[in-house]
Amino acid sequence: MKTVFANTILKELFIHWTGNKYLKEGIILSDSPIPVSEDIKDLLIHYFIHPFREDEYMNLKSKCADDTDNLIYKIACSVFDNPESLGKNSELLARHLYEQTMHPQIKSGEFYTVYFQNCNLNGEATDAIGLFKSESKETFLQIAHSENVFSIKSQTGIDVNKLDKGCIIFNKEREQGFIVAVTDNTNKRNEAKYWTDSFLHVKPRLDSNTQTRHILELCKEFVREELPENDSRDKMKQAILINRGMENLKGNDVVNMNRFAEEVFEQPQLVDKFQTFTQQYEQREGIQFNPSFEIDKQMIKRKGMGTMTTIRLDHNFVIQMLGGQDRIVKEFDEERKMFCYKLYFEEEK
Repeated sequence: MKTVFANTILKELFIHWTGNKYLKEGIILSDSPIPVSEDIKDLLIHYFIHPFREDEYMNLKSKCADDTDNLIYKIACSVFDNPESLGKNSELLARHLYEQTMHPQIKSGEFYTVYFQNCNLNGEATDAIGLFKSESKETFLQIAHSENVFSIKSQTGIDVNKLDKGCIIFNKEREQGFIVAVTDNTNKRNEAKYWTDSFLHVKPRLDSNTQTRHILELCKEFVREELPENDSRDKMKQAILINRGMENLKGNDVVNMNRFAEEVFEQPQLVDKFQTFTQQYEQREGIQFNPSFEIDKQMIKRKGMGTMTTIRLDHNFVIQMLGGQDRIVKEFDEERKMFCYKLYFEEEK
């Protein structure tokens, strides 16, 4: 899936300020949309849009964990049905966000509610609702001069290249919870999850893109963390198994989860352990792999190489394994009392 914002229109913008409820900082609501000049609109679109990645989309849950309605989903439906309701709904959103700030480390900041038009999602124009929060402030130096006299002063503001938190809800797939892009660039500790879990209530979107990305992560985590102790310390065996998994995904258009485990890990005991680990991974990540799903080849190209098939030896050597695992042998040199790798090849390029 690809999103293009080149012709996106920022139609309306509301800004509120939300403090930390745990610290009783309060909330400040604006009662009218913010007038924005054309040049500032371009800066704002850049600020709001640039952090989002094309390969990660989610859905809003219609229900929360306690089986109550997800307010974000209800408001998104209301605003898309009647864009003029953005102002009143932005206040509800700001109050809802404030209610989730019950950890002392959550920072206060400006909360933006934006209505976008003409967002290009997979070649189709659609409207979108943007929810953003700025928590970090930067200090800038401002230089001024009059003829040959210069002056300098400092000013605190927002860096347009550093959005802290954001969510874009596209008016597509309403029944599934809309197509949603989410970013959180502050911290990844538990208090940061209030944005995705407590405020937005998002879930992974079970398309080929998402499932391909997760099976890559699943394979990597399993090999590096859950192999038997002797194998988990052997970087070559790790790289061989990960590489075998990558080759399996590259060579097929559809992945069958059971067949993938058997073809990659081969040993029945290891296959069973992988299947158990898969269940734990699904529970932790809040997803569920389909028994069979189409492989996203572009995702394989972006995510399938690099450190997943790399062996680093001390500070001197890096071995990149692209296949041919039958041509590499690990040994221990008794004379030097050091490990070594033997690489067999036919031609040096």
